[in-house]
Amino acid sequence: MTQRKPRYGAARTCPICRKPIGKRPTAKARSGKTCHAACLTRAQDAGAAGAKPPAPRQWNTAAAEREFARNKAAIEDGRTFRGHQSSGWRLGSSPSSAGETSR
Repeated sequence: MTQRKPRYGAARTCPICRKPIGKRPTAKARSGKTCHAACLTRAQDAGAAGAKPPAPRQWNTAAAEREFARNKAAIEDGRTFRGHQSSGWRLGSSPSSAGETSR
């Protein structure tokens, strides 16, 4: 009987970056798995006790209020529908009398 090969080259890939190990320098992790030395040092540096996570982004409410005021003014001025033709309708009249010509 022949011996089966590991699927997808699982024995030859780095467990951290999932790239082939190849001929790059390797190191053994605490779990006993072989990985790239550079990947292991990056993972250890990221998990160091003194490392702080990046600060969350703060929402700029002043900029949002300015954008809202700009959009509201554009809607009220009628600048948002530039591609549309102006309507001939008049307040209080029927739509059928808007654009009729005499025959």
